[in-house]
Amino acid sequence: MTKTILSIGFLLSFCLAQVSIAQSAKVDSLTRIKEHAYLLAKNGSRDSIKFYAESSLKMARKLQNPHLINEFTYLMGTGYRLKNREKALIYYGESFRLSDSLGNYSLKAQSSLKIGSILRLHRKYDSALYHIQLAKEIFDEFKLEDEKVLIKYYENLAMYHEAISDFDVANEKYLAALKISEEKGLSHMSLYFEFGIAKTQSILKDFKQTAMYLGRSLQKSEELGNNGMIASCNTLYGTITSQQYEVRKSLDQLDSSQIYLDSALNYYRNAKRYYHADDSMQLNKLYIMMTSVFNEQERYDSSNHYLMASYYLLREKDFTSKTVWCLLYSDLKKALGELDSARHYATRSLYFANLLKSKNL
Repeated sequence: MTKTILSIGFLLSFCLAQVSIAQSAKVDSLTRIKEHAYLLAKNGSRDSIKFYAESSLKMARKLQNPHLINEFTYLMGTGYRLKNREKALIYYGESFRLSDSLGNYSLKAQSSLKIGSILRLHRKYDSALYHIQLAKEIFDEFKLEDEKVLIKYYENLAMYHEAISDFDVANEKYLAALKISEEKGLSHMSLYFEFGIAKTQSILKDFKQTAMYLGRSLQKSEELGNNGMIASCNTLYGTITSQQYEVRKSLDQLDSSQIYLDSALNYYRNAKRYYHADDSMQLNKLYIMMTSVFNEQERYDSSNHYLMASYYLLREKDFTSKTVWCLLYSDLKKALGELDSARHYATRSLYFANLLKSKNL
């Protein structure tokens, strides 16, 4: 009898050990997947992040591992951030709460920054600034050693000031983020801040600084294979070149200015090669800019082609893009002599502009 009990006890201990080993192996696998997903986040592969995070979150819940549940909840927010901001907010909010209860204050601060970023995109600037500053308070209160949190704080603060047209302050915050990232050798992060500086400097009309920082950002993006940023850099090059055309046009230097339109189109075409098919917002903006160039060149078939491509990318509540789209289509119809249609789309453009104003979007 005693031998039987001992045998059963040994068997039970052995089975529990096997279960423990199996669970440990699953946790190790999920940890490796988590690290891979964060690597994908660095390269902007959001669809891949969502794919890995979704299945891994289910597994983490089955294992009842709160820390992995928290990490993959945060990554789900990252996976949804570009396509479905409302869902992203839910996941980031949940990660914020979980991080607080688990004492993961670094991820709590990061979640707060992500929430602030989305609120900024929704033009809820007061709430956005609150969450950005909250992240800094968490960083200071718990004396976090994760410098990436501080870097992201400055980046989000820069984008906030950029959104409210305070470009000098935005530039200052991008420079602060760049300084820390360079000190830490984080080139995969510094390229974003160099791009931000180039963008603000182009608005401030310091084209020497724009060219320097944009060139650095593009070079690093190419070295790291960051297709999204290669596309963004080419788009900004195209925009700056288009602006140079406008300057020469205003000075009645049309003969020497046509080269700038061709150059802008080349940059835009380069950008199109690197944008992912799912980057609908960026592609929509790109097609709108290409249409403007084609209109200037009186290449109306090409204008119509890209306007139609842009139309299918318009989001239901993106009244800004709809205002611009209708105005461009009105210009196209006017150039083609279709005046009734031109008036119709001009009226639609005014309608969306008023809707934008009434909703304070």
